[in-house]
Amino acid sequence: MSKTALKTLFIPLENTSVEWPSAPGSAGFYHAGIHPFLRGIATETLSAAQPFQPHAEPLTTQGIEVNSAPEEISGPLSLALINLPKSRIESEYLIAHALQNLGPEGTLMAAADNRAGGNRIEKTFREFGIEQYHSVSKNKARVVWGTPSSINQVKCEAALKAGALQNLNGTWTQAGIFGWNKIDRGSFILSDVIENLTGKGADFGCGYGFLSLSALHQNPAITSLICAEADARALKCAEKNLAEFAGKARFDWIDLSRETPYKNLDFILMNPPFHEGKKTAPTLGIAFIENAHKALRKGGTLHMVANSHLPYERPLESLFTKTQKIYEGEGFKVFSAIK
Repeated sequence: MSKTALKTLFIPLENTSVEWPSAPGSAGFYHAGIHPFLRGIATETLSAAQPFQPHAEPLTTQGIEVNSAPEEISGPLSLALINLPKSRIESEYLIAHALQNLGPEGTLMAAADNRAGGNRIEKTFREFGIEQYHSVSKNKARVVWGTPSSINQVKCEAALKAGALQNLNGTWTQAGIFGWNKIDRGSFILSDVIENLTGKGADFGCGYGFLSLSALHQNPAITSLICAEADARALKCAEKNLAEFAGKARFDWIDLSRETPYKNLDFILMNPPFHEGKKTAPTLGIAFIENAHKALRKGGTLHMVANSHLPYERPLESLFTKTQKIYEGEGFKVFSAIK
């Protein structure tokens, strides 16, 4: 999530160019993030949508109602705010949802980094039928706001269809999910080398479920599998993709970079994230490794894939009794580590 875009989004509210509404449920915040301005609002006036658990939790802690999907925000809204994501499909999907929920004379506000779509917001507004708008450029980002007089319903319907959960070549997925329109190469490599899995396990950061589905198909001795994921959209897709294993699979919306509630697992699979925004953050993968170690029983096994340049050997060797690199190639490395 872009902090500069989030900071810029609230400028019209901070300088009172736009007034915060007072009626309960009259403001909607899509792709929401925490901001100091929100400390001063009546929390009952706002409904937020944020599928990523690490960004949703600070809002919930502040007493703000947080939904995991934009479809759960209902109108009529006097004000709709959107912290636009980088994906154009996802951004237009959120704009279309917000416009569908705006009441008469309602205001739509949207912001993005200049390099992540900020420079095209005004054009996008016009395409959706918002001809009259204001804008401010600051913090290398832009915020645009306006009140639509005539919404382009054809554009809205196309955007809602393109950004919705959909079946793509036999797999349920959605724009905005990591690797939403492809099979991640690292996960594919890991799925090809893991075998003889038995008992209770977990897929840490399961995404839309490719690795979990492969493991369950290839290893009938698995008795249960926790599909753990921070992105609620990906988790919903995983549940649909693993429908045939409904009796074995469980789906948890959880931030695995923090403490894990899991104990005494026989095995864990993972292809951990290593980015925070645009920055490479190996600490995320290291946190996954540490929590995997806590979640495994003694003698339990971690099977993990990572990009070749990431420095995971030392934390693995310091925590686990035995660590083995079982594959390296194509820019990836696969480890098997026994607790």
